[in-house]
Amino acid sequence: MKAEKIQQIIDDYNALEDHTLKVIDKLGMLDSKMYSTKRGIDNITFDKKEIGVECDYSWGGDIDRHYFSFPTSFLSMTDKQLEKAVVVEKEKREEEERKKKEQIEKEIRLKQEQQERLQYERLKKKYENSN
Repeated sequence: MKAEKIQQIIDDYNALEDHTLKVIDKLGMLDSKMYSTKRGIDNITFDKKEIGVECDYSWGGDIDRHYFSFPTSFLSMTDKQLEKAVVVEKEKREEEERKKKEQIEKEIRLKQEQQERLQYERLKKKYENSN
């Protein structure tokens, strides 16, 4: 491979990385819960379908990481398109979280009802045996 070709690839990669950082900043402004990079970005990985981001979430000496990804298509969107896509994604994520929470609450409620029925049956048997 010629030196000019290698330099062009490096230049293209650097431009892609710069553009990706700008998009990540926009994402962080649109949905800071999901796309937070407060303590800095440690690594960005590029894939055909998605961009992966690894962030430092260390606090008080504890080493912690925050990972998120977003579709590669986000890189080619206008600000308006990006905003709309993030809103849709956020609503979908919130709906999934709501459904999980409801499912957990339902399971807890069913367990409580089952325990109450068992307790009722035990008390009923105890009462019937005492008479």
